[in-house]
Amino acid sequence: MGISQVVKCSDGFATAIAEAGSLLRAGKVVSLPTETVYGLAGLVSRPEALQCIYDLKRRPVTEPLIVHIFDSSWIDRFADPSFAQRAVVTRLAECFWPGPLTMVLESRQDVNPLIRSGGPTVALRVPDSPFFRAVLCEVDDGLAAPSANVFGHISPTSAGDVLAEFPNEDLLVFDDGPCRVGIESSVVRIGRDGSLLMLRPGVITVADIVRAQGDQSQKGGSEALWKDSGGSSQSSDEGVRARMSPGTCERHYSPRQPAFVLIGPLEGAALGVQTSLEVCFDWERLAVIDHGSAVKKAGVGVERARCYLDPAPTGDLAEFTRTLFAALRTAEGFPGVEAVIIYFPEHIEEAWSAAVRDRIMRAASGKSAKLA
Repeated sequence: MGISQVVKCSDGFATAIAEAGSLLRAGKVVSLPTETVYGLAGLVSRPEALQCIYDLKRRPVTEPLIVHIFDSSWIDRFADPSFAQRAVVTRLAECFWPGPLTMVLESRQDVNPLIRSGGPTVALRVPDSPFFRAVLCEVDDGLAAPSANVFGHISPTSAGDVLAEFPNEDLLVFDDGPCRVGIESSVVRIGRDGSLLMLRPGVITVADIVRAQGDQSQKGGSEALWKDSGGSSQSSDEGVRARMSPGTCERHYSPRQPAFVLIGPLEGAALGVQTSLEVCFDWERLAVIDHGSAVKKAGVGVERARCYLDPAPTGDLAEFTRTLFAALRTAEGFPGVEAVIIYFPEHIEEAWSAAVRDRIMRAASGKSAKLA
């Protein structure tokens, strides 16, 4: 048993890159920052590193790993795209890479089954983190880098989160500041025929991808290629999604206490909340995560909560997204908190609100609460 330690990238960028590269080439796992969340990184060519990632996270081997690559020229190292797939990948890469979009393609047969959870596909992403990209150049190989947390727990968006998650492991955490996106990448499956299926929503939406297809959509191609009816981000086959993409379990991103999504209406004084499990909590036992101060402004008595957090007092979606996981970690660590209540307005439809709602619903395992 060791003790996790932090290396600040700002104290010596080149030195930190060399140190990360040396450890990774030796088959070790390190924690690296990305624009989405902090990851546990290991070389895809080192089976012992891949197994260590699964062991550290206590992650089921049915959950595939995303391979992080430097740019689209590395795709053929890991994937075997068809002509139709390559056309779609090229267009999407031009628009969204580097960035928080993961593309799922047919895998080369020599890619380690641990990466693919034994399936026929591989998930690829080009991260938009200067430090992570420099490390990729240093090792000249793909890096598996799932979120640096125990499976099912809240994803880390700072080096401090990783230290709190793995305080007694022999893990080096490279600190490049807080993540600027704050939730994991969108994951899209590109079929051999060029068809599209959103496996995990993120800040890059179905509408963004349709627009990126450009003139193809004018030829009856882009929107018609979505396997989901109407280009929805939901699929009826959860098993297929789970085999190709991480982050699709019903319970994910969850605090240690039971969590519930607060549903309206927000009106009148309330002693606390009544959960969908038919358990009542008074305010003094609750941590409440608000959005745009809506619950507070409703005058329902939330000021009596054991812990009250408002990650985005103005209601700004980007700010709320960036700080949601940090708020969940603060809530679960607050003394005396027995349950966590999360409020996110149902009427927010712009941009990537569906991705935020997805994270919140999974954090709560789909459970809801109402004022009581």
